[in-house]
Amino acid sequence: MPAPIETHLNLIKNRFESVGLDILDISGSFRVTLENGYILYIYSETYYNRITLRVETKEEDPAGRAREMERLHEEVADILSFAHISAFELTQILRNRWAYSACLEIENTNETGLEPLAPPDFSSTEIASIEELQELLDMLDRYMLENRLDWMYISPASQVRIGLKAILKSKTDKQRLQHVLQEQARHLSGHEAAGELELIKQINTDHLLQPLVNLLCRLVYAVKGKYQSDFRWEGFFR
Repeated sequence: MPAPIETHLNLIKNRFESVGLDILDISGSFRVTLENGYILYIYSETYYNRITLRVETKEEDPAGRAREMERLHEEVADILSFAHISAFELTQILRNRWAYSACLEIENTNETGLEPLAPPDFSSTEIASIEELQELLDMLDRYMLENRLDWMYISPASQVRIGLKAILKSKTDKQRLQHVLQEQARHLSGHEAAGELELIKQINTDHLLQPLVNLLCRLVYAVKGKYQSDFRWEGFFR
């Protein structure tokens, strides 16, 4: 039986750390700063049962981007020699950046020669600041979000869906993002919307989306007067 996807993530993280690269944990996933300066985001997509690598470039020339992605693929494949990594493909065009993604598969963890770390407890993962939220949102795009909500049969007219999309759209502007969080928390504090948000929290199985849903639930609770002393409020309402 194949190892759980969480174990694969930890094997990957362990290998990057073993070659001295900087790792930053982001709500159950992580990013690594490569020697060439690229920042590579690594996260699981539970719906597709796969691990995705995502990177962004400001290179405007398509041919130049293609060469960059080939070199990047070679570098990552050399480090993660125990894994199969697909070619990096263009998945999103931003204002002045181009996002590329690749899929990673590990067929046999026994061949890696690495001791896996204990799988993280994703259920306790929380976002503690606007900056960390922005890091998480950088790994999401609208297409990915829509797919996950579709899988949970969340209506296109759902207030929760509209709220999550508004938060994602505001990710690049810290002040705007904080305002949208407060605005959407108020919108979702009604009985029906809050109930649907709680349902999503219970049925969602995607490790990348869950910290965002958990955070939004926390903020809705605050609007409803249900303060949680164990939550770190700096950067959100305070």
